[in-house]
Formats: sequence, structure tokens, C-alpha cells
Amino acid sequence: MYAENADAISQLSGRLDALEAALRDEFRAGLGTERRHTDARFEEARRYTDVKFEEQRRYTDEKFAEAQRHTGEKFAEAQRHTDERFADAQRHTDERFADAQRHTDEKFAEARRHAEVLTESVRDDIRIVAEGLATLIIKVDALSR
Repeated sequence: MYAENADAISQLSGRLDALEAALRDEFRAGLGTERRHTDARFEEARRYTDVKFEEQRRYTDEKFAEAQRHTGEKFAEAQRHTDERFADAQRHTDERFADAQRHTDEKFAEARRHAEVLTESVRDDIRIVAEGLATLIIKVDALSR
């Protein structure tokens, strides 16, 4: 939009310069009245150009402000979305670790119970062997007397 305005202003300026040169020739030829009329038109064109340029500048500033607000809103929205996704991922990770911890605790409890059963069975076996050994010792002692 700036480029279009610059081109329009440049073209207008070129045309105005050409018009000014033509009018100067006419003035030299005795057309003073036309010169005053043209000067007035020149001034009117300059004022009009200034007004239009200022209007365009305000319009452009408003559009940039609008774009900045929109961009800020979109970044805020993206940040909220990112925060939500990370919060979801953290909750999921926490749940998975809690599940793994429960599973590990269950497996350790199961292994402990199994080890206690095996230990008790080995104790019984040792007791039976000890009783058999004691009986055997008593028999061997009785035979050796």
C-alpha cells in the first residue's frame, strides 16, 4: 500500500511539475490570470495530497495496530494451547509413573510372599532333616554301646 501511495505521489508530483512548466510558458506569453488560477489549483492539489497522505498514514497505523493485536491474541492462544498440551503430557506421565509404581509394589509384595513361603518350606525341610539326623545319631549311639 505504501508503494502504491509512493507511486501515486511520485506520478502526481511529476505531473504537477510538468503542469507548472507549461503554465510558466503561458504566463510568459501573457496569461497571468491563468497562472493565478493554476497556482490556486496547485495549492489545492498539495493540500489534497497532504490530507490524503495523512489519511493513509492513519489508516496504515490502524491496520498495523490491528495486526499487532491479532498477532498478540494468536500468540496468547498458542501459548495457552501449548501450556494445556504440556499439562496433559505431565498428567499422563504422572499417571504412567504411578501405575508403574503400583505394579512394581505389587510384584515386590508377590515376590516377598513367595520368598516367605519358600523360606518356611526350607525351614520345615531342615527341621525334618535335623529330626532324622537326631534319630539317626541316637540309633548309631545305641548300636555303638
